[in-house]
Amino acid sequence: MENNSIAFITCVNDEKMYGECCRYIDNLNVPNGYKIEKIPVRNSRSITSGYNEAIERSKSRYKVYIHQDVFIINKNFIEDTLNIFLKDRSIGLLGVIGAEVLSTNAIWWESKHLIGKTYEIRSEGINLLHFNNAKDEESYYEVQCVDGLIMMTQFDVKWRDDIFNGWHFYDISQCIEFKKAGYKVAIPNQENPWCIHDVGVVNVEEYEEYRQVFIETYSKDIFPLVSILIPTHNRPEYFKIALESAVNQTYKNIEIIVGDNGDDDKTEKIVMDYIARYDFIKYIDNKTEENKSQFNNWGAPFRESKGEYISYLLDDDVFHVNKLEKMINYFIQYENVTLVTSYRQLIDETGKFLYDIQATKPIVNDTSIIKGENIGLAMLTSCTNFIGEPSTAIVRRNCINEVFGTYIDKWYEDYDIAQWLECCRKGDVVYIVETLNYFRLHGGNDQFNVNTQVYGCSLLYSIISASYANKQFIVKEDDLKVALARWLSITEPVINNNKAETNQNYLELKRNMIKVKDILQS
Repeated sequence: MENNSIAFITCVNDEKMYGECCRYIDNLNVPNGYKIEKIPVRNSRSITSGYNEAIERSKSRYKVYIHQDVFIINKNFIEDTLNIFLKDRSIGLLGVIGAEVLSTNAIWWESKHLIGKTYEIRSEGINLLHFNNAKDEESYYEVQCVDGLIMMTQFDVKWRDDIFNGWHFYDISQCIEFKKAGYKVAIPNQENPWCIHDVGVVNVEEYEEYRQVFIETYSKDIFPLVSILIPTHNRPEYFKIALESAVNQTYKNIEIIVGDNGDDDKTEKIVMDYIARYDFIKYIDNKTEENKSQFNNWGAPFRESKGEYISYLLDDDVFHVNKLEKMINYFIQYENVTLVTSYRQLIDETGKFLYDIQATKPIVNDTSIIKGENIGLAMLTSCTNFIGEPSTAIVRRNCINEVFGTYIDKWYEDYDIAQWLECCRKGDVVYIVETLNYFRLHGGNDQFNVNTQVYGCSLLYSIISASYANKQFIVKEDDLKVALARWLSITEPVINNNKAETNQNYLELKRNMIKVKDILQS
């Protein structure tokens, strides 16, 4: 290995273009004591195999993998690159443009955190492609990936020609391979662009195929683990549909944990068939009397989970195939987001679409990031859970206090709205306007049970009262009265439809209604 040598490596199929590329290389300032070599690779079956061939041919420590249509216009390119490498030996790979955080669809330029700059020549002319740069005092910005138009290395890591035998995703793959080897990937702080890229006609053939290869290969290395938790009870037909929607997610770094407190083994048999095919599914048998409670059937899967993000799936609901990919992307792009939800489509027993009810209507016209305090106050004053049922949203694990449904250190059996409010206390909410969840309405829905409605009204009153007492969301007395007036308007019909005069929840609810009327009249 020659420590004072820099190799410029190019896969060539256009001699005229490569000649122009070489003229720019020959015009670079070469620091004293260093030398350069140019290594063209012709007739290569793929860019990865070509680059691996060049590694075998070259003794240079430093290598510049450059497309034939890239022209280096920074005459001090070699010195500037060496200065970064010599300053920090942990940096293995440099590029000029890329992403600090890769989007969950693996398309780097769709990231919200793009870095670097370059000139691009397209049919309409030359354009400056310019994204966020490092701070002035920093010489480089650490990133997750760079574009393959030019990649500079000070260590050799084999290119994955075993799986990327075409012309797409080789660059992002190599960035991940360098990181797996313990090296940093970075982009220099360029005062002016270092390169011009003559883009020409972009060949997108096989792009989608290699995108899927990349996701299957690297999801567990680069994307956070998501735990899909499915508590189920005596609904094997619906459960299988729900489980299938979880298994088929385009987001691949998942674990699925099923909690079953049913009265027979029908669901267990379904799960065991899936476990035989997928190693990321776990089954928890809660059918014994000591484990059969709903509280435990919800809590046990969470206690067993390891994911950074938690996504409950009710056994009669259905995930859209892109749900996790779309939602997790917002979490990794925005650190202040604690909950992501979406529009949910109502469906009936057969899966047929139904019209919206008030709670499922979209709350915004376009996908939006909403301040947690704003959406929390809106839910309480409207007494409407427009974030959705437990299946609809995904939350950060660190927003769950020991058990799902804890709000201000108290667990509520009306766990969804309590958990949503807890998340709103700690950060912002993303509402996605496209359908990413399907909420099934059928005769077995618990929310149609009158006793459940009575209990739900009591819990909502407790949540409103706790919010005001702790000055969470409801700070002003006027907002409290708005919330209580709305609560009263939805509680009175429930009381009128329930004649269970001896039911404790019913009696408590009537007492609370009297309190609320006194407050509203004061």
